[in-house]
This record gives sequence, structure tokens and C-alpha cells, in this order.
Amino acid sequence: MTSCNKSGNIDLSVIIVNFRTHEITNECISSLYRYLTCDFEIIVVDNNSEDNSKEIITRKHNKIYWIQLNTNMGYGYAINKGFEKSQGNYILILNSDIIILSDFYNSLKENYVKINAGIIGIKLVLPNGKTQPTASTFPTPMTIFANEIKILQKIKKFKRYTIQFNADKTIHKVDWVTGAFMFISKEIYQKISGFNDSYFMYYEDVDLCKKSNEKGFSNFYLTTHSANHKHNFSVNKHKKAEYNFYKVVEKESAINYIRQFYDIKIFNTFIFLYLLIFVIKIIKESILFILLFFIKRKREKLVYSIKTNLIILNKINNYRKFK
Repeated sequence: MTSCNKSGNIDLSVIIVNFRTHEITNECISSLYRYLTCDFEIIVVDNNSEDNSKEIITRKHNKIYWIQLNTNMGYGYAINKGFEKSQGNYILILNSDIIILSDFYNSLKENYVKINAGIIGIKLVLPNGKTQPTASTFPTPMTIFANEIKILQKIKKFKRYTIQFNADKTIHKVDWVTGAFMFISKEIYQKISGFNDSYFMYYEDVDLCKKSNEKGFSNFYLTTHSANHKHNFSVNKHKKAEYNFYKVVEKESAINYIRQFYDIKIFNTFIFLYLLIFVIKIIKESILFILLFFIKRKREKLVYSIKTNLIILNKINNYRKFK
């Protein structure tokens, strides 16, 4: 394996998943070389991009280790494949659209040992200059269900991100941090068996943090370092035309999360209510479609939403068979 390591003892393995994002992946890798001074390696796992990503990225960064997957099995699966080849004492799980702004390794490592952490995340800044919400309490069946109802979304305890961070503190104990930036020791990653690759995308980071928590490790959000996050770069670039593919995947992952961590009675109740809310949504949208049929823009938007919700409804219905 080639890396920028010179001593033969690798401190940090950075694992990046690439899916048709060679431009921003190159920027991400360049930022790592610009700032990191520890002995580190970069492992790029390509999720079957079917483009010239490998040629473009390795031409510019020939020290990286490239793993080519022939099928896109999702983010967690790809990270696990990268982990199998890693040699570092610590692992940095990194989205391809993250731009590093500082030499964070020694600081994160020192804090990691000091606070007996499981997983550490840092502050991520969006292109508009705002701090992205990237850490919170664990979701519950109620908070996931409430997220589908606008009135309930306004209630603080039902919001996805409920933590209000104290500006005077730099270290915050949280339930979970985003998979866009996760710092974890190789030992603990092995102890919690890595990502659950039954998630294609979304909630795999929450699941990993939940497993860390259940094994007795705490997860933390640090503001001592930050990085730029060109959020949803690949999502925005590769949207599906006929329906919202990413919304479907997100809902299915939410269901999978509830199935993983709650008993069968709670799960079945959740599925029934989730099914009901999407039936209501489709009925409402169908009525609006009839009323607004002659307004093309409204009609097309409703068709897109109805198709998306019908697919979600079918996914939910399939989970009713789970025992």
C-alpha cells in the first residue's frame, strides 16, 4: 500500500468514498496533504462510479490506495472495505466533499484518549458560512414519525437536531455525530464491528454511534477544529428525474434503524403509523393534483411527490411482513 508514510508506522488511515465526484474528491485529498503532518495513508473506495474517476484522481494523487468496487452497495459497506485495508492506529471516515482546514490529528488524538471517546466529530461549515447541524441525540420512533408532520416539526423535542451547544465549551458529549467526519480508533471500530452495511445511505452513522454507546464508549463533538463541507455535492449532481431517490432511501434507512434498536411491538406500531401518514399524504396530493391540474408547474411537482411517496409506501408495506 502506498501512502505518505515515511516511518513505516501509520498513525492515521483516512477512508474516503468516491461516487462520481472526482473533482471534489481531489480537493478533499489535496487539503489532507496540505495540512496533515502525521504519518497517514489515504484509502479511496470507489462505489462503481462508471466514469474516469480513478484516472483523474490517481493521476493527481498517486500515493493513495484505490479500491474499486464493481457494485454500489452503499456508504457503510464501502467504508468497511476501506477499513479492511487500513493500517493506521486511528481511522478518519471522511466524505469526499469535506475540505480540511487545519492539522487536527494530534489534537483529536489527545482529546480522544483524555475523554475516553468512542467517536469524535468536528464542526462543519457549509458554503454559505453557517455551521451545519451534525450532532444530536439519538432519534426515536416518535421523532422520526413527527418529522413527517409539519406541526410537530415545530416542537423542539421532535426536531432532528435538539442540542443547543454552549459557546463557551469546546468539547460536547453527544449521542451521535455525522458520518461526514468521524474520528475513531481502529481498536474500537473493530469492537463495534464497523458500519452496519444493511443501510445503503443515511442512518448508518447514527447506527455506528449507537453501537459505540452500547459498548460503553461516549461520542463527542469538538469545536476546536472545523472543516468546510460542500454538502450534498454528489446528491445535487446526480438527482433522479422521475422520483426523489434520496428521500426513498432516507425513509427506508429510518425504518431499518428502528428495526435494529427497538422491540417488535414498538417496531410494528411505528410501521402502522408510518404507513398511515404516507397514505394520508398521497390522498392529499392526489386531491391537489386534480384541483391544480391546469397549472403545469404545480402538476409536475405533485406527480414527482406522489411517485416518491408511492414508492415509500411500498417500502413501508414490505416491512409489515417483518416478524
